[in-house]
Amino acid sequence: MLERAVTNRIRPHLEEYHLFDKYQSAYRATHSTETALLRVNHDITSVLDKGSTVGLVMLDQSAAFDVIDHDILPQRLEFAFGISGRALKWFGSYLQDRSQCVGVGKDVFKTLPVVCGVSKGSVLGPLLCTMYTKSIGEICRRHNVLYHCYADNIQLYCTAEGSEDLAAKLNSMNECIDKLKSWMGCNTLKRNSEKRSSSYLLRKSLLAAI
Repeated sequence: MLERAVTNRIRPHLEEYHLFDKYQSAYRATHSTETALLRVNHDITSVLDKGSTVGLVMLDQSAAFDVIDHDILPQRLEFAFGISGRALKWFGSYLQDRSQCVGVGKDVFKTLPVVCGVSKGSVLGPLLCTMYTKSIGEICRRHNVLYHCYADNIQLYCTAEGSEDLAAKLNSMNECIDKLKSWMGCNTLKRNSEKRSSSYLLRKSLLAAI
């Protein structure tokens, strides 16, 4: 009940001050898989209809909920979202002194402290994960790369007219990906090594052939 009450207080704050990333779907009303797919599909098909080329890269984070740093998260809540004072202290106490164990039937294994991460199955956890990873969108915008995030998946894409423009845009995208990897490393996040990044170069003639 307390988690839901806190979540219901934070969401209006984020909406009022436009602190949600515009292109972050999941865990928000009217921001579902459907809206994410519609936006990306519309952007790509509109460009292809004009005869331009689209470069698309899909990245996947590895267990983002489980590796959120308990020292970094409160700093992000304060400096990026304006949460301070007693509210910030509450989040500190919410993250501290947690433990977990695994039970199978009647057997319960050793209880261990939770030193990082937020619960994906909780009311508040998904919202905190979204806030923790907001910088992903900021990095993409700095490199003029189009993007859309859904939970822990990232779709990066660029549009180009002609080979020279395409080379420049792909170079910007590669720089963006390098910066994302660096940022994720500094924030205890990592790309899922078991799922290879998917890259596509789309042209109208190619799409028609498929």
